[in-house]
Amino acid sequence: MLARKAIAKADSNLSHAERVAAETKLTQDADASYLEIGQAVTIAKSDVKSAVTWAKALSDEQKAAWQYYADQIAW
Repeated sequence: MLARKAIAKADSNLSHAERVAAETKLTQDADASYLEIGQAVTIAKSDVKSAVTWAKALSDEQKAAWQYYADQIAW
């Protein structure tokens, strides 16, 4: 959820497939695990920007693959 909000704030013009790809990359790059109640989390703007840039650069074929996952989300 934190990655989703960060990506949405960074670039609201991403397609759903690009958003899911960027969210996933941001989470994986952070080596995110389960959070504890009350745990503070910081996401660097540079990491968000990097994930968005990466998602925008995906090929049409890669975006089509991510679209499957985007279709599973109630936006």
